Amino acid sequence: MGLIPDRREPAARSPGPPKTPVSTARKVFSKVVRNPIIWSAVVGSVYSVLAQNFSWGMPKVLDLTTSMLGNCTLGLALFNIGLFMFGKPLLTCSWKQAVGGGLLRFVASPALALLAALTVGLPIRGEGATLGKLLILQAALPQAVVSFAVAQEYKTYPGVFSTLINSTTLGSIP
Repeated sequence: MGLIPDRREPAARSPGPPKTPVSTARKVFSKVVRNPIIWSAVVGSVYSVLAQNFSWGMPKVLDLTTSMLGNCTLGLALFNIGLFMFGKPLLTCSWKQAVGGGLLRFVASPALALLAALTVGLPIRGEGATLGKLLILQAALPQAVVSFAVAQEYKTYPGVFSTLINSTTLGSIP
């Protein structure tokens, strides 16, 4: 307890307990449970089911508000991608990741949709095949902008997702 400060190096911190699949799952689950996007989807789904079963109408103010918010989200998400990509090259991941993601989006995803349609008995040819064809077509659409927002939120490969959005959008143009 002298006047001269103690100049010893602090002891090295231990890295903490080892990460196990259970601890990782708990961490992910706690983040998912606290995510307002998840809660809004759950509350909206519950309200939709209740409103349909009990013939409830949406209050006019709430209907107008959600409609306005819904109309601006895609533009804001695209603006977010633009801010992320500003000053970066068009390809922000490796070629292997970009080509692999494109193949997954344009080949594997429609193939899985076809398999799902056949599994549940949806017709894909002839009369009444609209729903089966729509399922396959939706699976072949370009990468969704929402995937970038989620990737950026959780800091998991936002560069890969922004590249996939750009490349699959350009690849879907006939």
